[in-house]
Amino acid sequence: MVIQFITWLQLRTAPHMLGRMMSVLLFAVVGLTPLSSTVAGALIQWSPSAVMVGAGALMVAIIGLAALSPSVWRMGDERPGASGGEALAGHPAAVAAEAGLTPDDAWATALRRAAPIRPATVTQRSRFDALPAPDLAA
Repeated sequence: MVIQFITWLQLRTAPHMLGRMMSVLLFAVVGLTPLSSTVAGALIQWSPSAVMVGAGALMVAIIGLAALSPSVWRMGDERPGASGGEALAGHPAAVAAEAGLTPDDAWATALRRAAPIRPATVTQRSRFDALPAPDLAA
């Protein structure tokens, strides 16, 4: 779920703002963890059942507010590149959408065009080359 959310945010962020968006997101997720853990620990010592009921009520309230928002209803309707035009210009998802490709078709096309991976050739001998081969017949 986190990967889809980050991808959704990146597709709707202007390319020149991607670094700032990711820094704010990572600060909220990683940077505020010690603060939220401290507050949660203090509240749990006060009343564990009240904290659990309060957390559940907060989740229900957030979901209820999101369900009432018309922008949430339209969240999956927009096609990458359709709104914000220049913000997504050149983005792989926008290029695929302009070409009429689904995300699966875009991946398949990218994989067909990719150069095959070949193992590197070894030019140096290692110290193990001098060891005798084990006798597997015994």
